[in-house]
This record gives sequence, structure tokens and C-alpha cells, in this order.
Amino acid sequence: MCGIFGLIAPPGALSGPDLRRLTDDLFRLSESRGRESAGLALSLEGEIWVHKEPRPASAMICGRDYDRLHRRLASRRDGGKGGLAGHLALLGQTRLVTNGSQLRHDNNQPVVKDGVVAVHNGIIVNDEELWGRFPDLERRYQTDTEVAASLVRCHLERSGSLVQALRQTFSLLEGTASLGLLLADSQTLALATNNGSLYGCPGNGSGIHLFASESYILTRLLSARRWRRLNRTPRILHLEAGWGWTIDPRRGTWERFSLNGREEVNHPPARLRPRPIVDLSPKGGRRDRSGPDPDGPLAIPTPGTSRYEIDPEPIRALRRCTRCILPETMPFIEFDEQGVCNYCRTYRKQAPKGAEALSRLADDLRRPDGRPECLVAFSGGRDSSFSLHYASTVLGLKTVAYTYDWGMITDLARRNQARLCGRLGVEHVLVSADIGRKRRYIRKNVLAWLKGPGWERSPSSWPVTSSTTTS
Repeated sequence: MCGIFGLIAPPGALSGPDLRRLTDDLFRLSESRGRESAGLALSLEGEIWVHKEPRPASAMICGRDYDRLHRRLASRRDGGKGGLAGHLALLGQTRLVTNGSQLRHDNNQPVVKDGVVAVHNGIIVNDEELWGRFPDLERRYQTDTEVAASLVRCHLERSGSLVQALRQTFSLLEGTASLGLLLADSQTLALATNNGSLYGCPGNGSGIHLFASESYILTRLLSARRWRRLNRTPRILHLEAGWGWTIDPRRGTWERFSLNGREEVNHPPARLRPRPIVDLSPKGGRRDRSGPDPDGPLAIPTPGTSRYEIDPEPIRALRRCTRCILPETMPFIEFDEQGVCNYCRTYRKQAPKGAEALSRLADDLRRPDGRPECLVAFSGGRDSSFSLHYASTVLGLKTVAYTYDWGMITDLARRNQARLCGRLGVEHVLVSADIGRKRRYIRKNVLAWLKGPGWERSPSSWPVTSSTTTS
């Protein structure tokens, strides 16, 4: 649903200006996955700095506060090499809002909870159930990411192992979750996913390791001339569903582990020493906003008192097709003497080729290298959900789900997408429009249609203007 990304770098590998340009490029490339808020967390020289704003990444990176953060970073120079002093770890996110309004600062990511700094791509659909199941955990925000951060901390304190804590946390989660974590008492950065929406590019010589939600983001980044020096022969690795990485900035190592416990990993101790977490976000983002809670319950008007109440009589009076019940407001619709519409009269039933033909087609698509074999357009409705299930389980294809959110994907559809992709372990590529702008356009179109609904019924009734042309 959202875009998450990050990097680790050894001392002196990146100068302040280079880190600024690299982070800006990662934000821009990830913004297509979410445009409603953006943020990042930086671990450097014993501190974790957090900055987040309720606006698109492309706007945030042009702001004064973001510039002030990077000027502060640039002052931490390594006198010998000219780059930044200390081991650097960075987490970033571009958010598509699902749970919790972006107008409340703590709902935006990175989420900071109990010494855990987390970025999350996906939707945890059983978060309410988990809060009830673990009453000792304190809930502070509306975002579903909070429960994952709290569970990781809870299991970490019990087991002392970050890998074990992640395994136990993911065994409880339903929906989709691709997580990036920084701990205030550890130098280790952890990544884990239950649907495969994470890719990494280990540093080749430069020691600068990168990761992002899509391989396309890393491919585009490393194909740019100014970043080719980071990795002369980039090798992009896919973190498949049910797996994780622990990344040690000090040793520059990646350790792969299974969330199902099929493989053990030697990782550094989870607890080292506490580090302060400093929120450098704009003061306006941290201030309690006046007015109604954006996440509070909607006020339901008393019948007969709301100026938005709909009169049902004109709807009942609409003429409808006697066969398919399409109303007369459907564009270009016409009815015959029996009241049957032109859409029904021109419909021709398709002759399906059958499951065997589809299976033969699937056999032609299979690849020996394990790369994706099938792309399913996924709205979250029952038709596309069954198509995704059939392609990935019945046909056994390596499948990727694709969604374009143009502003009218409902919350229920998004949660359906999370449930299915999480259950099937299918990577979900989502491209998000500017949701607010798209919904304003939809509103303008609806209001324009309400002023003259007859214009769409017949081309002959369209208004003629000086710019109208005929073919």
C-alpha cells in the first residue's frame, strides 16, 4: 500500500549533500505508492532522528524543515574522508493513508513506540483483535503499524532475540505486512515481509546497502549516472514472502532468516545501549490540533433534519431496463417497446475455452529462474480476488498483484487486498494517484452532471461550443 525504503552506509561513505540527493531520489521514486504523508528516520552517532510531515514527499523535500535536518546532518562530517562520521542507517516511507488520519502526527510514519522505530507497507486487518488479546500493551495511535511495533518490543523483552520476536509477531498478524525496524537499544536494522514486497541491493565495494518496496525503484535509482558509482554491478535481491533480513551497519552484513523458523541465523545481541529518539518534525505536526478528531466517529444526522437527505421518489420514478434493471440515467441507453435496453439487445454471450486451455497457456508462461510469471489487475473485489487466487494457487504461477488507486478504492477493498495478498504471499504493486485531487475532480464531474444529466444520454443533446469539432 505504501512505499518503504532505506539504506545503510559505513563512516565516510556518503557526504551530507550526497545523502540529501540520494534520499530525495528515493522519496520521489517511492511516492507513486503513497502521496498523503512522508517521513524518515536516521540513525547516526548514537542518536535516531525522526522527521515526518502530512504532505507528499515531493513537497516535503522542498520544505525548510527538511532542509534544516540535512544541514544538521552535513555538520557531522568525518574529518579524514569528508563524508558523514559514524555508521548510518536510514528508514523512509511514503504513505497511502489506510488506518489513522495523516492530520494526526503520531499516525504518520515512521511510527515511534516503546523504543521501536517502524515503517510499514500493507494493512494489518486484525489489529483491533490483537489489542484486545494483549491488554498489557498500551494503544496510543490509530495506525495499525503501532500494534506490530508493540508486539515486537513485547516479544523482544521475553526472548532477547530480535529474530524470534519478529517470528512471533508475524505469526499473529493477518493481512499484509512489510516492516522495516530500528531499535533504540540496538545497532541492528531489521526487514521482514509476509507477501514479498521488499527488495534489497547489497553494496558492492561502496558498502552502501539499499532496499525498497519495488525492484523498479532500485533499478531506476542505480541506472542514474550519479548513482552508478554506488554499485558497478547491481544485484537486486528479492526478499520473498515469509522471510526477513537483519542488517548490521557496523559489520555491513545481511543475514537472511525465515519467519517460519525453518532456518537459524547468527545475529548480534538485540540489546546494546539505549539511544535517544529525537523528533525533528515541524512543530505544527506535533501540536494537538483543535476541532473534531479526524478519526472520531461520524455524526449521524437525525432523519428529516439533514440538508443532505435524499428524496427517494425521483429514484423510484426512474425508468429501468426490464431485463438488467439499468436506469435511464445510464449514458447512451435506449429502450425498445418491451422496455429492454440496447445493452441487453447487443450482448453476445462469450464461449469460454475452459480450464484446460487456461492451464496450457499457464504452462507456456512458466520461468525456470523464479521471476514473476503473471500480473493480475487487483481491485479487491470478488472477481479480481478469485482471479488472483486461481492464478497463484490453482495454476501455480508466480504472481504479482497490481492496483491503481484513482481515489475511489474503498477501505473495504484495501483490506480485502491485504487479507488475500498476505494469505497467498503475493507481492502487491500499488500505484496511488493524488487521492485528494482525484476526489475533487470526481466531485466536480458529478456536480456538472447533476446540472445537466440529459447531455450524456444522446450525443445530439450535447451542448455545442466554439471549440466543438466534428469528425
